[in-house]
Amino acid sequence: MKISILSSRKRGLTPDLRLVQKYLNNNVEELEVSYFMADETSKNRMAKKGYKDGKKQYCKTIENAVCVDASIQGKKYNTGKKVLIGVPYDYQFKAINSVETQPGYKKTNSFKGFDYIIAGSPFTKEVYTKCYNIPNAKIIEDVVTPMAWNMRREEAQRKSREKYEEMFPKMKGKKVIAILTNGKVNEEKAFSYSTLDLKKLLDNLDESYFVITNNEEILDKAVTLGNEYTAKFAYINKALDPRRILYFAHYLFTNSGMYASYMSGRKRPVYCVRYAENHFEKYMKRKFSDLFIEDINGITNYIHGYQDENKKFTQHFSYEQSENPCEVIRKIYEE
Repeated sequence: MKISILSSRKRGLTPDLRLVQKYLNNNVEELEVSYFMADETSKNRMAKKGYKDGKKQYCKTIENAVCVDASIQGKKYNTGKKVLIGVPYDYQFKAINSVETQPGYKKTNSFKGFDYIIAGSPFTKEVYTKCYNIPNAKIIEDVVTPMAWNMRREEAQRKSREKYEEMFPKMKGKKVIAILTNGKVNEEKAFSYSTLDLKKLLDNLDESYFVITNNEEILDKAVTLGNEYTAKFAYINKALDPRRILYFAHYLFTNSGMYASYMSGRKRPVYCVRYAENHFEKYMKRKFSDLFIEDINGITNYIHGYQDENKKFTQHFSYEQSENPCEVIRKIYEE
């Protein structure tokens, strides 16, 4: 069996695709895997054209394909089965915001070439149904994305936490508050993180909590803190994948719809922080305003466990029960 793994938009081989590849390698006999990863957002016009031409030629040779984005968009290829894993990148929130706020919104053909869509959540099913023309696709419900499924495994949670406890020994045994952001804050806006009082934020937390962030602006605020605050605070640089923190964090404050969706499957409190004014932030402000935080200085007001609104969010962004999605994909190709 030949399966091609495609990805574009600078994503490379994502965690979801790596999990699929690993599972198929271990469970499918005579498997041949091929890849194509393109940076279609390159600012170099010639390079961008080269990526697109290369992908077009590559897609003429594929028999089966699995993607996490519109890597085979716009055309129905004649051979094999094309499977889309519905990872909720920000374009999903852009699409649903548009269809719900703009009169006369027309569905696009971005995902017309797929035969199967692993929805991952009721939200993602809603996105593909409302926003895209997918006449040939079967939407598979009650199956989460591979990483969301892996995050529910106790062994994976334990190993991820142990790895971070080796780097940050003072985190051991504590409840982790993750502040994970994507993009860049608009410095001209009043909600710039330059107003953050990190010392006060940490003082409002007792010794049972530990804060981890990937936000450089928050790190800048830590420069003036005393050594005693290392018992409560740590920064991870770009060399570390913040998604591993989602395996063991107790609270998540983020402006990433993907992070929030992954975390929801663990039934932990998730909140959206205003940061880059992306489409997920706009969606949360419209649909889950109680979980949307305008001022990051106030996040300690939300450390009060798993509430009804968190449950509502979880039910919308993750299926409660799920078969291993990698096994579902294997069965699709072997039918």
